[in-house]
Amino acid sequence: MCAFDERTPNSTDNLGGLLQATSYIGGISGGSWLVMSSFVNDFVPVYQLKDDENSWSLLNQLLEGVASFDPGPIQNQIQSDYKDPPTVPKVEADEGLFRSVVRIFGLGKKLGAKTLEKKLDANNQEIKVDAKNLESPNSFVLNMFKNIFKQQESNKQKQTSNLEVTSLKDVIKFYKQLLIEVRPKRLSGFHVSFTDYWGRALARRIFNTLGKSPGSTLTDGTRLPSFRTYQQPFPIICAIEKYPNISETSSDSHLFEFTPYEFGSWDSYLNAFVPVKYLGTPLIGGVSTMTTDNPNISVCFSGFDNVCFVTGTSSSLFNHIFVYVYQLLGDCQLVASMAIGTILKKFGLSSEFVSVEDPQVHPDYALYSPNPFYGHNTTDSQGRKISNNPHMYLVDGGDDGQNIPYQPFLAKSRKVDIILVYDITADINNYPNGTTLKKSRERYHNYQSTIDLPIFQLPQKRLQNFQRFFNQSMKYSFPFVPTPEQIERDHLNQKPLFLGCDIEKDYPNVPANSSSISHFNSELPPLIVYNTNQNYSFNSNRSTFQLSYSKDEVDGMIQNGYNMATFMNSTIFGVCLNCAILKREFDRIEYLINRNYLEPFKIPKICVKCFDEFCWSQDPSN
Repeated sequence: MCAFDERTPNSTDNLGGLLQATSYIGGISGGSWLVMSSFVNDFVPVYQLKDDENSWSLLNQLLEGVASFDPGPIQNQIQSDYKDPPTVPKVEADEGLFRSVVRIFGLGKKLGAKTLEKKLDANNQEIKVDAKNLESPNSFVLNMFKNIFKQQESNKQKQTSNLEVTSLKDVIKFYKQLLIEVRPKRLSGFHVSFTDYWGRALARRIFNTLGKSPGSTLTDGTRLPSFRTYQQPFPIICAIEKYPNISETSSDSHLFEFTPYEFGSWDSYLNAFVPVKYLGTPLIGGVSTMTTDNPNISVCFSGFDNVCFVTGTSSSLFNHIFVYVYQLLGDCQLVASMAIGTILKKFGLSSEFVSVEDPQVHPDYALYSPNPFYGHNTTDSQGRKISNNPHMYLVDGGDDGQNIPYQPFLAKSRKVDIILVYDITADINNYPNGTTLKKSRERYHNYQSTIDLPIFQLPQKRLQNFQRFFNQSMKYSFPFVPTPEQIERDHLNQKPLFLGCDIEKDYPNVPANSSSISHFNSELPPLIVYNTNQNYSFNSNRSTFQLSYSKDEVDGMIQNGYNMATFMNSTIFGVCLNCAILKREFDRIEYLINRNYLEPFKIPKICVKCFDEFCWSQDPSN
């Protein structure tokens, strides 16, 4: 955003101003933080936000008392425990709380070939961990509880990394305040989940004073000056609708989007939206059940579209981690662990995951209850119906492996020409390898899908003798993409890739028997400019679960993003990106969609060279 923002110092020497010309901006999971932060903070430039502690408070831990950690091992353990529930070792009833936690999670016993080296000091309760065992799921728990129970003489002290150290008293105060802020929603009769508290924690770190307010909503954001005057791109963030205890892949997951005006899905299992302002209203078939004496007037709720809750919904990956921790603690019958259980239950955490009808026993999902699409007519759709359940459960937008929100920008009504993609996924050593491209390809090229996939019809084309031919070929709107193996082998992550340059050869044909044929798009599909996070100028492979950043880290990450977006401030790439922006207009001229050019038209030579350099095709001859 800094690179494309004309307000960033010196950006106009290259690509500055492109952000102001952008129609939409989308994000999933952690990406939703930046999208919503820009929206709620009234489109203040990033270079100003990063130094404004009232907006971006990144020096403090995102979750007080919880240290940054690597979630990989514990996520693997969670997956394993779906099949084999964890067993908790017995602990002695007279053990202290901290020692109990240590024993519960197996700290101090053999893990693999090495033994964790444990040292509990009576004064500061420090633990020393063998570095070779840091890949254990137990190390996550160790760091978490070590940080919570470590007493500090003063919370004004600073670590060498400039990150603030928090006392136990401040930790308790932090979570107590979260409870207080979410309480009105519970008292109003709505179900509350961990996402409500997670969203409140996020607000403290990425939103300004207005956004931090417990009553701030997406609807409120539409009254901000930069939004009303169309200065900022239209924000879209995504989440996945999921039914508890049912496993779905990227091929059949239910993708939903939030905008400042609407919430819903373009996919054929629903293909419906509701005004985001009236989320929380009990609806049947889109009609409020809260009637009045006047049969023509019904009552609707407002305020459910809390901007923190919505942002937390798209980035609710943390929920799985903390529910797992709670379940382990809940299995121990110590007075200490029971006390912890009591505290966590206040946040809606429960280990009784048995009923899909009772939202209260699924706190690891963002609860959208009542379901705004309850009773909606979806008789023509195939697959799992979402209109039969009075409750809706949403999870992290990247839960199905699609960490890039292509879905909103493939909708034909938005008429998007180009999608600038920045893949910050942590695939190998916290750098991306194109796995998210693979997951999206599996969805949008699945000819057996029960969902009507976005497709387009190849239009008529101008021949050299100015005659025309009409090609009835139907193609999927998502292009061929390189596999993770190809990206690594051919070092395709070392530069930007233009995907879908040739609309004839770079898009797969739709089988004649596909149900999607009746729903084709008359618009050409957008070109995708795919960029991957790399160490251009800073080690940017930071974990999603790094919960605080020093000023040097913030500056380094932003500068690295600037260098990624500009391809190290390359003048040639700046020209080529402009050619990419014009590519679909070139195609509309070639295929006689734009009839303003009746004379022969040739693509500028510099653009031809750019396409030769950056366009990727799986066809070796192309």
